[in-house]
Amino acid sequence: MRIINQACLSYIIVVAIIMANSNINAQSFAEIKNPLHNQQVKSGRISEPCLVDINKDAKVDLFSGEYNYSKHGVVNSSIYYYKNTGTAITPSFVLADDAQNPLKDISMPGLIIPRFVDIDNDGDEDCFIASNDGSVTFLLNTGTAKQPVFEKQSAAFNPLSLVKFQGLEISNFVFADVDNDKDYDCIITDDLGDAVFFKNNGTSTKASFIEQTSEAFSFLKNTDITSIAFFDWNKDGYADVFVNNVYYQNNGNKTNTSFTKNYLQAPVIAGDKMLSPNFTTIDNKTVIVTGNTNGSFNYLTAASFNTKTSAIVCAYPNPSAKAFTIDLSQTNGDKVIKITDAKGNLISTYKTNNTNIAVGEHLQPGTYFIQVLSNDNEVANQKVIKM
Repeated sequence: MRIINQACLSYIIVVAIIMANSNINAQSFAEIKNPLHNQQVKSGRISEPCLVDINKDAKVDLFSGEYNYSKHGVVNSSIYYYKNTGTAITPSFVLADDAQNPLKDISMPGLIIPRFVDIDNDGDEDCFIASNDGSVTFLLNTGTAKQPVFEKQSAAFNPLSLVKFQGLEISNFVFADVDNDKDYDCIITDDLGDAVFFKNNGTSTKASFIEQTSEAFSFLKNTDITSIAFFDWNKDGYADVFVNNVYYQNNGNKTNTSFTKNYLQAPVIAGDKMLSPNFTTIDNKTVIVTGNTNGSFNYLTAASFNTKTSAIVCAYPNPSAKAFTIDLSQTNGDKVIKITDAKGNLISTYKTNNTNIAVGEHLQPGTYFIQVLSNDNEVANQKVIKM
């Protein structure tokens, strides 16, 4: 009979309790039933979705841009409106005709990405559109919350008219009240994989975006960003960030934003890349809608609890003033152990095929994360404290 180290046994019990009681932090996402399965942008090429309740009927609708091109180069792209003709709990998306599509007249060459946000705090959704040349167009909603009418604004009235980035094209842009000052900030990513944070130094009714070199977003530098999204994953009232399926928890407060890569509470999301990911909540479940390279849409829902084997791999003693011993007796083959600091920076890497290994002896006091990989798959991660 195998004897499990008492420290590991305690850890197993704690992890089991956490997994049994966490409805938010231990979820896997997969496509179970897709109400968008028969929908596709007309070009049949890259879709750029955006979820929004455009007519304030308490049902989320979907707009999508596209990236259209031919063998002769880029051609004009359009924005499509998929109206939710189902219910708030059971959505059913149907392509609306031109008479119902408030963005039917928008046409631009190549890339076109719509994003909706009430930028002037008047109760209706306004619209920003990124295009192939790297510019952002602003459409003010001059209609009502239930019957939107969008009018293109001149550069003088466009708070994102002067944005600059290193790349030639925008790959994605997202809005959120990052610093909890009651107005929307913006992050824009470009075709080089870079990201720029634009803080709204204006007000909730008149936006003014200024590029910031905020320490809180330093983790976005030198990162090959293919997708980015804001969503309050841990339900603490602060916007978290998902970058390339990696979860960065906002550990800040009302005056200071601070993001930390969080392996322990991260959801498992099917697929390595998401095009324009949109997070929302339907029937008290988190839903992720993403674009696809063939113009269709992925609809991912919380499928099950995360069953990674974190409960049978642990580092002990924890906290420790010396080294941490990692019990690998329940794993097989070659393993890679990575240690990152609280900001997600890689500190050290170990390789072993043994049943245990001592790591972290020379770490400075602080909080760290130990990740164990086997055959390039993560089998465990653990937060440790070095004293």
